[in-house]
Amino acid sequence: MQRCAMGLSARFAYALTLVSLLLAFPIDTTAEQPQPASLTIDIPSDLKIEVAALFTAVRRGDTEATTLMLERLISAKKDHNIHNLTTVAAGVIPRAQKVFTGAIECNQIMGLIVQLAPDLPQAHFALAKARLLYGFSGVGQALLSVFDGLSVWASNPKAWVIGGANASYYVFGALVVSIIISSLLSLLKVRREILHDIGDLFPGGEKGAKTASDIKKSKGFFARFRQFILSGLHIAVALLLLVLPFMAGLGILGSVLLWNLIILRYSRNAETFSVFFRFFLTAALPVLVSIVVLPQQFDKAVGPAMHSCLLDYCQPNEVAIIEKAAQANPQESSYRIALALHEFQQNPKSVKAIDAALAHLAMIQGDWTGNSQTLQGNLLLARAFYACEGEVPNRDDLEKASAAYAEGLKRWPSSPAAGRGAALTAGFLGDRAQRDRLLDSLLANTEAGELEYVARIKSLTSDLSPCSSRADILAELENPDFRSPWFFFSGLNLFDFPKVLPYGGLLEGQIPPFVLSLASLALMLLAGVFLSFRKHLSPATRCPKCHDVSCRMCNINASGYDYCPSCLLEQVRPAFIDSKDLAAHRERKKIFDGQFGFLRSVFAIAVPGSGQILVGRPIRGGLMLFLLGLVISMLWSPGVPITDITTWAGLDSGTLPWLPPVLLIVVYFWSAIDVWFAKSASDNF
Repeated sequence: MQRCAMGLSARFAYALTLVSLLLAFPIDTTAEQPQPASLTIDIPSDLKIEVAALFTAVRRGDTEATTLMLERLISAKKDHNIHNLTTVAAGVIPRAQKVFTGAIECNQIMGLIVQLAPDLPQAHFALAKARLLYGFSGVGQALLSVFDGLSVWASNPKAWVIGGANASYYVFGALVVSIIISSLLSLLKVRREILHDIGDLFPGGEKGAKTASDIKKSKGFFARFRQFILSGLHIAVALLLLVLPFMAGLGILGSVLLWNLIILRYSRNAETFSVFFRFFLTAALPVLVSIVVLPQQFDKAVGPAMHSCLLDYCQPNEVAIIEKAAQANPQESSYRIALALHEFQQNPKSVKAIDAALAHLAMIQGDWTGNSQTLQGNLLLARAFYACEGEVPNRDDLEKASAAYAEGLKRWPSSPAAGRGAALTAGFLGDRAQRDRLLDSLLANTEAGELEYVARIKSLTSDLSPCSSRADILAELENPDFRSPWFFFSGLNLFDFPKVLPYGGLLEGQIPPFVLSLASLALMLLAGVFLSFRKHLSPATRCPKCHDVSCRMCNINASGYDYCPSCLLEQVRPAFIDSKDLAAHRERKKIFDGQFGFLRSVFAIAVPGSGQILVGRPIRGGLMLFLLGLVISMLWSPGVPITDITTWAGLDSGTLPWLPPVLLIVVYFWSAIDVWFAKSASDNF
């Protein structure tokens, strides 16, 4: 009957706490999610009409018009040498998913969106979702799209940083909650040991009533009053020692570090590991904050600007950043390549734009990759056809393009982009043998399913009036992929520690965050040294049999032996006390301990992880507290903290995310099951 009553109370506490947590946080988050009124990312001016028409067609739900505009934008994107129209694709996806719900039309639209922005993970995931509309037959294709999306995400460093910043934001809050609460609970667990050692510091401190004479004296009024005063004084001193670091300006985290040094004096194996782990996590908190604020450097660093230019289309502020970097570091060819591409992307059919792009490439010296030479050849070949004399391309530009391709192939002999351009140029210069040799070399490095271009190149270079096929010829050119994931981090200060932590200095006090990290690591080393001679300090310990607290000196003073005085008295007491009174005493003690065990059980279910720490399972309890802290952090700020206007990430959600409720259920269920099994196996709870 007693176990049934405890289970009922535990279930009631579980249900009440769950409801309270859910009601404590707002569910409607629309007020915190800004909705962009219009497209603020710059794109080439001649594409803006098609983009506006595309959004209009999507809003109307016109499948044919949407398909037509997507195809036009894909073609225009290639003409402009733009890899992705990310912002356009990301803006269309959520609207198209709401409008086009049929399996055929949705797959058709999403497939075109993938072509519009092949490096956008959301596009591949949207296509996977569309393929599932076919039912079980579409599962395989959907999985392939998911893998493509993950592969694209893995090659996109901007997505890494923004995803890492959002994750660090929530993990920071969860760690702060778990570190503080677990430290307080660990202090609560060793409170009796701490008070005992504090009592030993005072003259005439508590020695306990272990003899008949002591027992008789302890029952007097003045003895009880004196004991009450001393106990209150011990508690006051203990509280003062715990609060004093915060009053001295060390903040909450600095105080917690010192608390853990106190805990280390009385900890066992698992608790010792937890103390060291808290030191490490505290040292990591400033690092997490530096990751959260890292995206703030995107608008000033050259690496993100280069990534945006080469992945999508240069924005005006990014062009200024790259120009400044190119002037400061003229040996870096990537800067001039990005500027040249931007000039060409603005108006690819303009000879003036091509000349401006070639002027940037002419400043490059010693490019060992061959990429700038290949791009130079492509631009010269394009200028030759835009400056046609009748039906014949400009021969001088063709010869210059041939020389540029030769330089590119010298540095990268298997370059497919340089090989294609060189084969086209050789054909238009009339050197068919050289064209065929270059094509044969390309075939050796080309997969079997991609051989159609060979026939196209031979056909185009055999045309007697090639200028009439200018668009088809230029469509065969390929630019090298200048993008490098690691180049994205150029100009970013990855170890820029924040000057302050969140919550207005409450966490770190007067300690700079960088110093807080160093202090945490230094305390780890100090704690390791402390462990080597801890046993020589004779700390108070709890008897594993009777759970009374005593230290070595008190044991010797009470009985002359280093043995628990309470256990020694229990062995002697049966000779002087009636067996029935002794049994009644033990039964009362068992009931008293059971009541505290019941409270720990309810506490463990009400606040997952708390009861586990109190019974000596700090690792399991700390993990539960971390998950609970993660839920609180997500509910405290349900909107995505770091948004990306380029991909519209975090700008179109207005509902509570699904992860916090799921984690909340998991952690409460885990804690309840843990208590149930622990009670079934032993009396630890």
